[in-house]
This record gives sequence, structure tokens and C-alpha cells, in this order.
Amino acid sequence: MKRKFITALILIPLIAVAAFVAFGNGDILENLTAVETPQPEIDVIVELEPEPPAEKNPPEEPIIEIDDASDEIPNEYAESDVLETENDDNDDDSEELLPDESEALPLPEINYPMWQTVRSGIDPYRPMIALTFDDGPSIHTIPILDALEFHGGLATFFVLGTLLESHRDIAQRIHMQGNEIANHTWSHQRLTDLSESDMHFEIYNASVAIAEITGFAPASLRPTYGAHNEAVMRVAENLNLPLVLWSLDTRDWYTRDADMIFDAVMDNVQDRDIIIMHDIREPTAEAAMRLIPALIEQGFQLVTVSELFYHSGVTPTPGRIYNFGGGRR
Repeated sequence: MKRKFITALILIPLIAVAAFVAFGNGDILENLTAVETPQPEIDVIVELEPEPPAEKNPPEEPIIEIDDASDEIPNEYAESDVLETENDDNDDDSEELLPDESEALPLPEINYPMWQTVRSGIDPYRPMIALTFDDGPSIHTIPILDALEFHGGLATFFVLGTLLESHRDIAQRIHMQGNEIANHTWSHQRLTDLSESDMHFEIYNASVAIAEITGFAPASLRPTYGAHNEAVMRVAENLNLPLVLWSLDTRDWYTRDADMIFDAVMDNVQDRDIIIMHDIREPTAEAAMRLIPALIEQGFQLVTVSELFYHSGVTPTPGRIYNFGGGRR
């Protein structure tokens, strides 16, 4: 019995220690367990959804920069590339647009000799004048040609290119009678209002049209309204044309009265005058039919502008201005 008591005394503390370890200190047990029985490493694979592929060279939207001061959209994004502005009083800054250039003649090279015909029988020591007619040809040119042919006189006709095709037969008669056909632009634009390229268009096209009918390039240019500046003179020089104005203005465009036109000439005419009229109205034609014989009776020889210069000893220079037989009065 004594032995059993001793055994119990030994077992009771051991049992208490085992219970303490099992239930009182779980962390120690876990640590001991982790050390004694290490867990194998496990690789965890997580599958992610793939990202969509990036676009190659995605299109960029245009960036429109707007000026805060003007709030205007640049022309490349505006509805129209043409900006309409009102011209101010400064004509130098304005530019007048021409009619559709496709309606005009093409621009071939002018491979024609310049008009240089001078009649024999003209007396350089006798008085002579050059009658000139602008803005034609027209139906009113015909009676003027009749009077010139009947009385043996000649004149110079500064024609518009746009009228040559519709009055081709009249233009051919002007030339065949020995009269001079000269340049008065293509469509009667005021040259000083145009850019130099448009000036070139107006003058060059008219020269081409004249040459196609006469076989000769015109020898001179009369700018519309007589308006000229350095740019006009420069373009005329490039096209080998002197500028011919006038020394006696009948103002037939204003009076439109045959008697007043007749008196304007007969009361003021002088030797070597260049007289301006317009063969587009009946009163001018009526006045010319009376003037031609009256001037011849007074002793004047009726010559072309080229003849007047030749017999006056003047060699016109392209781009220079001349307004009477002696050059410039």
C-alpha cells in the first residue's frame, strides 16, 4: 500500500503538467507543433483577366485654337475659306475680283509681229491728228468706218477683248481698211483697282484676242478711264505696250449730243492732237461722220496713233505714257 501511495504521488504532478500544457498554453503547443512538424510550401497561382490590347496609332481629334480676342474659328475649320470684308475708302488696299477667268480666252504665246504699218503719202510737215475710239467694236462703229473709207482717212480703235468675238466681222473690217486696233483691256476693268496679276490678265487676254483677228500684236494700250499708276506702267512694260492717253477729250460719254461733240473738236483741235471718242453710241457716230470731212477740209491728215508717232519722230517706249503726237504735252 505504501508503494501505491508513492506511485500516486508521482503520477499526479505529471498529469497536472500535461493538462496545463494541453489546455493552458495553446501558443506554446502551436509553436512546438510548428517546429516539430513544418508545413510544406504551396505555390498559389492567381489567374487575372488579360487587359485589352492597345490601339495602334489611335486617331487624334483636331485641336481648334480660338483667339479670345476675335472668337473666330480658323479658316481650315470654318464653313467657307472665303472671308467677305467690306472695302474701306483706301483703294490701295482693296482688290476687285474679276469674272470667272475660265470664260476668257486661253493664254497662248503671242507669236505675232507688232503693228507697225505706216502709209506712204503722209506729209510729215502738214498738220495731222489721230482720231481714237474706245469701248467698241459695236454696230455704231460701222458708219464711222464708212465715213473713213469714203474720205480716205484712218483712225485707231481701242477695243475690248470681250466684244471681239461677237463683233468679229466689224473688227476684221477695221483692220482690213488699214485702221489700227489697239488694246483697251479685256473687260473694261479699272486697272488701278486690280492686283498686278489681274492687270496682266486683262491686258494680255485682249492682246491675244486682237492678234488672233488681225495677225498683229497691238502696238499700244489705253487704260480704262485713263487710270494708271506705277503698277499699271510696270505691267504694260512687261507686255511691251506703251500707254496712249489723249490731248483732246470730246466728253461724248457725258454730253451724248452730236452737235456738242462736233463743236468740242472743231473749236479746240490742234496739230498732232490725239482725240478721244467712244464708238458705242449713236450721237458719237453721227458726230464722227461730220467731223471726218470737216477736219480734212481744214487741212488735217487723219492718221493712226502709230503713224502720228512715226511722223512726229517719236519711238514709244513700253510702259511710258503718251498723250499727243509729240509725246506728252
